[in-house]
Amino acid sequence: MRIPRQAARVAVLDPDGAIFLFRYDNEEVGVHWALPGGGLAPGETPREGALRELREETGWTDLEPGPLLCTWEHDFTTDVAVRQHEHIYLAHGPRREVADGVTAAHAEDKILHGRWWTPAELAAATEPLWPPQLPALLAAVPEGGGPAPVDLGFVPNAAPPPPEVLWSRGAALAAWAAEGPLPVHNYRVDEAGLHSEDCGNGYWSLTWVEGGRAVLHGIDNDYSEGIGLTPPVDLLAGGPDWLPWEWLIALIRNEVLGFVYWWADGAWGRAPYPDDLREDGLTAIVAADDSEVRTVLDALTEDGADPEEMRRRGTAEAQAAAARTVPRPQLPAGHGEPAGRRVPCDLPEQYAAVIAVAMRAAVELPRTAPAESPALARLVAWLHANHPQADGGCLLTAAFSDSADSANPYGADGFHDEQGRRLGAEVSALLGDLRQADADASSGRWMYIRVRVTADEVTVDRAHDHLPGWWGARYGTHEARPETLAREMASRAPRWRPAWVGLLDEDIPANGAPAALCRPATAPPPAPSPAAPAAPPCGPSR
Repeated sequence: MRIPRQAARVAVLDPDGAIFLFRYDNEEVGVHWALPGGGLAPGETPREGALRELREETGWTDLEPGPLLCTWEHDFTTDVAVRQHEHIYLAHGPRREVADGVTAAHAEDKILHGRWWTPAELAAATEPLWPPQLPALLAAVPEGGGPAPVDLGFVPNAAPPPPEVLWSRGAALAAWAAEGPLPVHNYRVDEAGLHSEDCGNGYWSLTWVEGGRAVLHGIDNDYSEGIGLTPPVDLLAGGPDWLPWEWLIALIRNEVLGFVYWWADGAWGRAPYPDDLREDGLTAIVAADDSEVRTVLDALTEDGADPEEMRRRGTAEAQAAAARTVPRPQLPAGHGEPAGRRVPCDLPEQYAAVIAVAMRAAVELPRTAPAESPALARLVAWLHANHPQADGGCLLTAAFSDSADSANPYGADGFHDEQGRRLGAEVSALLGDLRQADADASSGRWMYIRVRVTADEVTVDRAHDHLPGWWGARYGTHEARPETLAREMASRAPRWRPAWVGLLDEDIPANGAPAALCRPATAPPPAPSPAAPAAPPCGPSR
């Protein structure tokens, strides 16, 4: 799991507009350039943390963070995997080198070196910048005034080429395809944009949106790992208002997509991914260079086309000329995310996982603890006799499965463990007796139980209304069984039904899941203040 973390940085500009950046190396991102700054200490505000980090990393004690330039979220890994929320401030100062005595801190934070960048150098940078929109952000700062802060949202580390580059290559191929079938891939342009279809392996499409913006979507049938994840991945989470929302929602409802990226202000963005989504298929299906053009031209040459003509077609000038012959449609910009948006939820385990997300966010309704019963004594005796641990203690964790639940293949009431394995008949009977002994006619029966036995005591944790943190399952029907839950909740008095019960009546498999339940659980916390301390820094101060 990624750990949420707050950080702050300072964009220091010299009198000529040059900016100071450090060159870092990171196992997840690789070599990149970033501003002085790092993680906040407990109780620090972003501005206080930015000032401290600036002094620690540069030794410049005569500067103060000025106006807020932007906020953004991104992922990186040092000793641990982090999802970081950053505040970036502006400051102005003289052009100089870092002070003596800070190089030891640089080595610890994996800073390779630092230097000043002119605006022209920054705009032409070939190594990644954090954030990648930095040149555009600085160019928009009014002379002598403070910027209007920009929230960049979540920004991915790996991104495709700019849309103009993708269009030049793909539209050129579409123009050539109009002259005759191409031996490799299929390219076409219609009212929704440019499409590249890879003969059963998948496809990608580039759609222009008014205002010089773009959307890139597609799927690689072998490498788009988000397909079938539980809960389903919301590919539009955090999308900007200008997205053609209705068009994208219909597209996602009717097609299976592996990725959606959006381009604005000189950088690509996408939704945050859950930790177990390592590859969305983008790099497998969308070429980062002009290899698709070369492959097509080589294949045409092998089929008898004039080699010299194919070499001419391969030049950037010829590709651009061919691309200009293709109409360039664009969609109108949207006006914000529609209320009540739903995410397709086609698989039973995805439906179960959506219910589990809501249950993990719930709390137990106040109840009187059940009295000790002979049923509990019999279960404890069985644990001592059958499952003693090395220290003499015992531990049993179980969830109830209703006999009428289609996810329960045994046709009888029973219990399963965190891996979804059905527990044996003898212990299931003992658990059933305890569940009945603990039951209340109005408030119902527990759904999850943990029994811990030591030499001195017996501790029983019961969960009636929520999915407890100690239940370690992380997969669909191992976490929650909607039919079992629906039958239990229907037996309770209305006041004993938790708020998430309404989800059981919404036909989520047919209508989709609420978008808020399909997002990573590691969303960054709100900006800290002395009254609300930040999470402690983890790993180096980056």
